[in-house]
Amino acid sequence: GRLFNQKRIIEALNELADAQRIFPSEPGALNLVGACHVEFRNFSKARAAFEEALKLQDDYVQSIKVLNGEARARRIKPVLNILFNLVEMDFVTSQWADCVGRIEGLLPDMDPSDLTMIRLLEFKYLLCKLKLGNTDEARTLAKKYDFRDDYPYYYYANAALAYHDENEAEAERWRASARRVFRRPSTLAAWEDTMIEIGFVKSFYGGVK
Repeated sequence: GRLFNQKRIIEALNELADAQRIFPSEPGALNLVGACHVEFRNFSKARAAFEEALKLQDDYVQSIKVLNGEARARRIKPVLNILFNLVEMDFVTSQWADCVGRIEGLLPDMDPSDLTMIRLLEFKYLLCKLKLGNTDEARTLAKKYDFRDDYPYYYYANAALAYHDENEAEAERWRASARRVFRRPSTLAAWEDTMIEIGFVKSFYGGVK
């Protein structure tokens, strides 16, 4: 994880390859391999790694399905990151219906205190609904929170609707409002990345991701 966090991705992959020769069935290593491939935007290899990581925990996941409450919440934690990564794979490869299904399955198992991730998943869910043509439902979802919420959902949901309606000036105003309210760029980074991934915002490298 250290090399990955330092963005030394090739070195991280080499280190993981060594680890996998010793521990070939380690889900955590496969999940990190997938994350490395995401950095290279090789989504097919990333998805394969994430799916294999989840498959290796199939018996564990099946045992969780019969649980409820705190017992389920405690035991699901080790696989939440893999499940979230698979949501991302569906999202960045425009598998909108699959992404909706994954998010619907994932949200109930999220830690209620992890509102940063929950709001982001809810935003991706809204965007998927837009892409699937469920515009009225997306507009309803955009009203779920207002400006008093502690997260950028309200601003980005409205920006997304404006982009969808081809009102770029209005969309830019919503994003500018988000920047005024949430002054740290790191707070908005994931939201901006999501807007790039769906094609509403151009990346710094020109075009869309």
